[in-house]
Amino acid sequence: MRVPDVDVFSFTYAGSSWHNHEWGFSLFISLVWDYAGPVGFFLYRWLVLFGIVAFLWGAVRENRVRAGASPPSLSLSFSLLFFILLVIQIRIAIRPHLLGYLFLSALVWRLQRPLVWKDRWLLLGQSLLFFAAWSFFHYSWVLGAVAVVTTIGDRYLRWKWGDGIRFLKDMLRIARKYRWRVIAISSSLLTLMTLLLFYGPLSFVLSHFFVLDNNEWKSYLYWLSFHPFFAVTIPYYLLLILFFGRILRTEPFYGFLVFVVAILPFRSSRFMTEFLIVSLPIMIHYLSEFLFDRDLRLLRRIPAVMLNAILAAALAGSTVLMYRDWGVGVSARKNPVWLADFIEENGLAGNLYATNLSFHAYFMFRSWPGIKVFFDGRDMQVYPVSFIKDYLSLSFSEIVTKYPVDYIVKDIAISGLDRHDAEFLAAAPSQYELVYFDQHWALFMKAETIARYPVIRPFRMLYPINIASERLMLQVVEKGNLPILRAEIAYYRTLVREPEQQQLYDLMRAEIAKYGPVD
Repeated sequence: MRVPDVDVFSFTYAGSSWHNHEWGFSLFISLVWDYAGPVGFFLYRWLVLFGIVAFLWGAVRENRVRAGASPPSLSLSFSLLFFILLVIQIRIAIRPHLLGYLFLSALVWRLQRPLVWKDRWLLLGQSLLFFAAWSFFHYSWVLGAVAVVTTIGDRYLRWKWGDGIRFLKDMLRIARKYRWRVIAISSSLLTLMTLLLFYGPLSFVLSHFFVLDNNEWKSYLYWLSFHPFFAVTIPYYLLLILFFGRILRTEPFYGFLVFVVAILPFRSSRFMTEFLIVSLPIMIHYLSEFLFDRDLRLLRRIPAVMLNAILAAALAGSTVLMYRDWGVGVSARKNPVWLADFIEENGLAGNLYATNLSFHAYFMFRSWPGIKVFFDGRDMQVYPVSFIKDYLSLSFSEIVTKYPVDYIVKDIAISGLDRHDAEFLAAAPSQYELVYFDQHWALFMKAETIARYPVIRPFRMLYPINIASERLMLQVVEKGNLPILRAEIAYYRTLVREPEQQQLYDLMRAEIAKYGPVD
C-alpha cells in the first residue's frame, strides 16, 4: 500500500500529478468505514464534535482561572455549547477539516495553560509530534503554528514590557533610531510572507478565491438575512469591535491574528469556525470583564436563561433550514445513496459527470474504480487553474461534446424532472436516456452505453411532471402510447428498494391509472 501520486479517480485528468496533503485522513476514514461503516461515521462525527466543545470549554476555563475568575458556570457552559454547535454546523461533514478543528481547539486549550520555561524541551518535543500528526490530516496546522508564535510573543511581551502600549512605544523609538535596519527586516518578512501565501501551504487556499465560488466559499455576507447563523454571529463581531482595543493592549500579537482570521469569513464563510476557535477564550474573558467592570449583575443573571433559550432555538432553526441529519447513516437527501446503489447492483462502469460538482467525491467514495468522475472534489490539489477556468467557461452541451461522458447525474427535485412535450408524447430516444430517478436524484446514460447493459431500460415517458399533466396524458391515450407508460411503470417497480421510492411509485401509478388499467 502506498499513497498515490497521480490522479486515479477522474477521467479528465487521469495520470496527472496528484498531491494529497490530507492522505492521513484518507487512510484513517477508509479504515473507519471498512471496519465500522455508517456507525463509524456517526461515532467519528460526534466524538470529534464532543472533543472540539470539550477543548474550547477547557480553554475558556483555563483563561478564566488564569485571570483569577471562577470556572464557567452551568449556564455559561450551555451557552458555549449551543453557540459552538451553531457556528460549526455549516462545516460538519465527514471531511478532514473537522479533524483540523479538533487539533486547533486542542492547541488553543493548551496555549491558555501556563508555558513553563524549565519544560521547554518537553514542550518542543510534544509540539513536533502534535504538528506532525496534524499536518497529515489537514493544512490548518499553518494557522496553529502562527497561533503558537503569537502566544509566545505575547507571553514574552508581558514579561519584558508589561503591556502592548509600552511595547509599541519602544518599537517606535527603535524604528526611528535604526530606520534602515528596520526597513530591511520588514522587507525580508514581507517577502517571506508573500512566498508563503503564493507558493507555500496557503497558495492553493488563496487560488480558490479566484476560481470557484460554490456555497462553501460564499462570503459571510451571503448569510445576511434572518438566518440563525447570521443573527447569532453578528453580535459576536460587534463584541470583537468593542473589545479590540483591550485585546491589542494585553495580547497584541494574538489579537492581530484574531483580527486577520475575523476578516477571512467575509471572503469565505468556511473560515468562521477558525475565527470562533481562536477567539472564543479571550472574547469570553473580556466580556466577563466588561460586565463586571460595570457591575451589571442583573444583566449577568436574569438573561442567562433567555440567552440559552435563544441560542438553542437558533441551533434548532439552523438545523432545520440546513436539513442537517444527526443520526446514523448517510443522508439520501444530501447524497445520491440510492443512485449509487443502482450503479453497484447493475455493475455499471464508465465516465460520470454530476451537475453538482461536490457530489463527484461521493462517487469516488462509493463507485471507484468502475466509475471515473469528471471532477475531483479537491480540485486545486489535482487541476491547474487553467483547467478549472476552462471548465467554468463551458456550457453543459459543450462539456458532453468535449469529454467522453457515459453517465450524467442530476441533483434535481421531482418537481423539476420533465421532458419536452413533443419528445414525451412520441417516446422519442435521445442522446442521454433517463434510466433511474427518485425524489432527489436522476441518472442519465448515453445511448451507446445502455447497449452494453441489456438489463437497463430507458424511461422515455415516465417523467413525473409530464404524467401529472391531464392535457398531455389525454394526448398519450389518443396516440395509443399508454402501453409504453404501463411497461415503464412496471419496470420502475423492479427498481424500488426504499419506502420513499415505493411512495413515488404509488403516486405515479395512481396518475397513470386515471387513464386506464395498470398491471
